[in-house]
Amino acid sequence: VSKWSFAGIKSWAKSKLGGTKEIQGIKKPEDLFKYGYKETTHPGARGVGHREFYNPKTGDRIRFDYAKPGENGWKGKPHFHRFNPKNIGKMDKLLDKNGVPVPKGSTPSHIAPEELIIKIK
Repeated sequence: VSKWSFAGIKSWAKSKLGGTKEIQGIKKPEDLFKYGYKETTHPGARGVGHREFYNPKTGDRIRFDYAKPGENGWKGKPHFHRFNPKNIGKMDKLLDKNGVPVPKGSTPSHIAPEELIIKIK
């Protein structure tokens, strides 16, 4: 198999022509730093289990919620939320794992670490 496969050429072309690369499966919030994210967490929020990150190149804002021991559902699992940069109200404040606007607190607004996809330039 040639090292110049179609996928390889496509990836090279995207990187050279200003395209974006998708990374999936952020295991822990600290992994975001290596992709250009900066931590913007309010000092009081981290103490209650939340962290926020911002990528100045892409404008992407992500929140990470730690699992709370003994809780059921999403509260008991570590997960991410992605903010909708074009939101106009409560009903489209966040994005689901596919980038579709969803309401804050909705089940689709919770993104498991293995489902989070970030785009880098």
